[in-house]
This record gives sequence, C-alpha cells and structure tokens, in this order.
Amino acid sequence: ATIELEGPIKSPDATQTHQACYDDPGFPTAICDQFTRDAAGQVTFIQTGFANAASRTFAGLIAELQWRIDTPFLGAESSVNLGVNYLYNDELEFRVGQGDLTTLRDSIGYSKHQFTSNLTYYNQGLTAQVQAQYIGATSVDPDATEGTYEFPRVDDIVYINTTLAYDVREQLELGLIVVKLFDASTPFPTP
Repeated sequence: ATIELEGPIKSPDATQTHQACYDDPGFPTAICDQFTRDAAGQVTFIQTGFANAASRTFAGLIAELQWRIDTPFLGAESSVNLGVNYLYNDELEFRVGQGDLTTLRDSIGYSKHQFTSNLTYYNQGLTAQVQAQYIGATSVDPDATEGTYEFPRVDDIVYINTTLAYDVREQLELGLIVVKLFDASTPFPTP
C-alpha cells in the first residue's frame, strides 16, 4: 500500500526545524520564528512543536494473521490463540516546508522489518501469554553520508514478554506482566 499525505501535522526535531527554515526558497518563513538568538546572533534555543509538513509518504506492507483453536483437552472452555502482525517499510519519508526530504525508513524506530507474535492461552478467566517482538536492524541516520558515524548501524533485536492474568470478578482482573523476560538490552548505539 502507498499512502501520500499533503500537509500532514508533524513534530519536527531541532535539525528538521532548522532545515525547514533555511532551505525554503521563501526564506524567512514563519517556522524561522522558532529560533531564539543571543545578542551576537547565535541560535541559543530552537522551539520544536507541531507544524504543517509539506508531505509524508509511506509505501509498504502491513499483514496480520490470527488463528484460534479450542483446546478442551487443556480445560473445558480453553483455547489457544496465535496472532502475528508484520510490517515491511518500503518507503517512509517526509518534508517540512521546502526543507530537505527526511528518510525515516531504516532509521531508529522505523526498521524495514518488524513483527509481533502472541501465543495466548485462555481458560475460564485465566490468561497466559508469551509475546515475541522483533525489530530489524536500522541505520543511525539513513540520510547521512558514509563515514559520518563511527557506529552507523543498530543490530536487530528480539524481546520476549509474558503476561499472566486472572479475572477475579467482572470488573477486576489481576495480572503480572514481565517485559523483556530475558533482559535483552537495546542494541548499541540506540539512544
């Protein structure tokens, strides 16, 4: 699927705000008012916030698979569910004003391949779940030239999470959630 938005609302960071100001042929524009300068003219603060971006484009694949089977041999009213969600980012980029096109695909938080799978057991108010979350390898900055960063890539990672919950009453559920069961740490050099 390809999605193109004209004039989306975006929260650009300081670098993107800077680019949107100085790369615009109509310089100075309203976004340039977000800079605070000292008496010598040096930028001391850049106010970030929401702005109308010129464009945002996404092309990729989003897929979901759900499978359920009743398991009376594990309990009279029990079932096991398997769910898998997959995202493939083929293209993801945006532009603020007339600024440079920013590539998000393959950057931290926007890897090309991501998936989450859940294996869940239900039985009369009891829920037990194991979740695997995969985040593919990424670049620190996909728009940077080679040699800009000493460590330009971030490795892929798999997180395993678990949940054990029980419906005590109609409006009360007690649960225990363990995130990052095997204490997998965020790969270097992710901030």
